[in-house]
Amino acid sequence: MMRSSEYLTPRELAARWRNIVSLSTLDNWRSSQNRGPRFVKIGGRVLYPLDEVVAYEQRNLRGIPNTPPNQPRP
Repeated sequence: MMRSSEYLTPRELAARWRNIVSLSTLDNWRSSQNRGPRFVKIGGRVLYPLDEVVAYEQRNLRGIPNTPPNQPRP
């Protein structure tokens, strides 16, 4: 289990996702679209708890579960 004291900045989160999601997209998600992982705002800074990021990634996982990568899919 992750410690809740581990946080990512928006720039770190974008880097984690290989900049597929831009900083401006993260900003849009937070401000108007109510999308993306949950975040906290402390002293005017946005921080993403790592456990919330992982939970968001898990909720958005696609594909057939429990299929080894080199096995043909049905």
